Amino acid sequence: MISDTHNLHRKIDVPAGDVLLHSGDILLRDRGMNDPLQRGMDDLWDFNVWLGEQKRTKGFFSAFVIAGNHDTTLADLGTDKTRAVLSNAQYLYNTEIAVPGTDIRVYGTPLHLPNTAKSTNTSFQPFERGSEDLKSAYARIPKGVDVLLTHGPPTGLGQKSGDAACSELENTLRSVEPFLHVHGHNHHGYGASKLGRTSVINACQLNGMFQVTKRQLPVVMDITEDALQAHRMNLADLPSEPVAER
Repeated sequence: MISDTHNLHRKIDVPAGDVLLHSGDILLRDRGMNDPLQRGMDDLWDFNVWLGEQKRTKGFFSAFVIAGNHDTTLADLGTDKTRAVLSNAQYLYNTEIAVPGTDIRVYGTPLHLPNTAKSTNTSFQPFERGSEDLKSAYARIPKGVDVLLTHGPPTGLGQKSGDAACSELENTLRSVEPFLHVHGHNHHGYGASKLGRTSVINACQLNGMFQVTKRQLPVVMDITEDALQAHRMNLADLPSEPVAER
């Protein structure tokens, strides 16, 4: 699990694993497709190459990626073109897909609240706090999903929540109760928490000064079949079959 790599993905030493999760902010000071130098595109292409290198050298057979508020180029490209560029990953935009070869259901959405009104990095932040549109967006997260990727954090995590924490996301997490929720955005809240029965991971790789340090490393979790099944058995009204991409 990683997030908020901000063009420094090549400085991140990702350990070997099966599935790589990235919760947004691939880019940094990204002016999008209006940038005459197309720096955003160059960095996005390199990120995709890097993903392929992780799969070849670290054993990953799948990668799931969402966007964040710094990822203006992804917003300008749109979902279909972004998926074409990020050929080494499953790019999720309010969509669900099963991990290949398993029934583990992953849902990802980049939509989240801004952390400050002064920020110029506002991609995928279309809502005001408490708006009905925001409630509707999180209401689309399906019951029974096992892994949830968002860019922004929920409230309910104490100091780890940060200024951009969303109470609607917390309400959704307490209702849907995924086995694992991975997010980023709050560079000061790195680490693991618990919200109800959901393990919540802030996987920000860069600190508050946007630096790579040994204090914020990729997070590894082993999901055993017994633990996952025990979690599912305690949830009500689960669908009987995994849901394909929506």
